[in-house]
Amino acid sequence: MLPGVDFSEMLLIAIIAMVLLGPRDLPLMMRKIGRITGKMRAMAFEFRQGFDELGRQAELEELRKEVSELKKHTGLEELSKDFEEDRAALERDIAEGMSDRPKLDVADDASPLDVSEMTTSAASRAAADEEAGELLRIHGNPSDEAAASGDEDAGRSAPAEKQDASA
Repeated sequence: MLPGVDFSEMLLIAIIAMVLLGPRDLPLMMRKIGRITGKMRAMAFEFRQGFDELGRQAELEELRKEVSELKKHTGLEELSKDFEEDRAALERDIAEGMSDRPKLDVADDASPLDVSEMTTSAASRAAADEEAGELLRIHGNPSDEAAASGDEDAGRSAPAEKQDASA
């Protein structure tokens, strides 16, 4: 309950209040006292929160000052300015490089790529792939043999040995 007030003291206060106010007005008076006590607690809580907030703001301001001093001493601001200047210079160089590129003039009467040319190039690629596959079958794949034997040098010398054996 209240600090420094025992049960016997509270009982004495209740008896005196009943005698002075009477049993009819006592409940009304207790409600009013309860409301007043609640408002006082709410005000005390808000007051405490205000002080806590001021303390946090002061602490935050101190931290900001410390961070700004650290930035000055470590040179981070200069470093970030240098990076920004380098980025701007790089963007300018890229823009200049893109503007110096010759633009392709495409005539209106230019014909699109012929489909027969496309099939010819696909056929030549297929023939080249077949030749590469046949060469691998004849001479073997050095990386496969090296992996099988676990020796790196075996993969390099294996085709030469096979060529010697076939000759």
